[in-house]
Amino acid sequence: MPFTIKAEAARYQAILPLRRLFLESLHAQVCYEACHDQGWADYYHLIIENQPVGYAAVKGMEELGHRDTIFEYYLLPGYRQHAAHFFRKLLEETNVQYVECQTNEPLLTALAHAFAKTLHEELWLLSDDHVTHHLLPGALFRKRRATERVPWLKESPGDYLLLMDEKIVAEGGLLMHYNPPYADIHMSVAPSYQGRGIGTYFVQELKRACYLLGYLPVARCQTDNSASRETLIKAGMKICGKTLWGPIAR
Repeated sequence: MPFTIKAEAARYQAILPLRRLFLESLHAQVCYEACHDQGWADYYHLIIENQPVGYAAVKGMEELGHRDTIFEYYLLPGYRQHAAHFFRKLLEETNVQYVECQTNEPLLTALAHAFAKTLHEELWLLSDDHVTHHLLPGALFRKRRATERVPWLKESPGDYLLLMDEKIVAEGGLLMHYNPPYADIHMSVAPSYQGRGIGTYFVQELKRACYLLGYLPVARCQTDNSASRETLIKAGMKICGKTLWGPIAR
């Protein structure tokens, strides 16, 4: 190439201006936001002729302390024709083994398809599409009291409950540890009440609560969980992408 490019280790604060541009261009939930908040990632400036024009982030696929997976990658618009060259430099610098991406982010998705041996689907990503008006006579949607427990859950329940005949039939909440203004909906329905449209109604009400708090509702589910996916879609959400991961071909 007639110019010099390189990938150089950097601190999070140094790449933050570029990451803000990445988030603005994405307009979507970042599934791996906790990696940034908890210090589980290393960062690299992508440099051309000593000028940073992009960045990359590397995390561990399974071990938090082990950095083996490229999961975020951004170049300023005028330099994206060199994306593959920068990616190769990044591989030389980091010796990572995997790439992981969201398909609603096209740049890293294209590089994943070009550089990975195989790609595996993991999660469906969903965003809100329209308001629904499902009815569930006798249902009460409300905040969970601190002392209330959910019989079918071993772990801590969410902040919201759905009751029918004074019985808890669904629980869930909004996960706020993603990039604002997105909040991730999660929920579960009591096993004996599944298949009755309760989950769809509950998601509808969680969406409403989310907007009232000033957040945009999003959701994720495993790609092999068709029941969860269809519940979310019936509640007015739509598939906006999925997550892929795979080993890098060497």
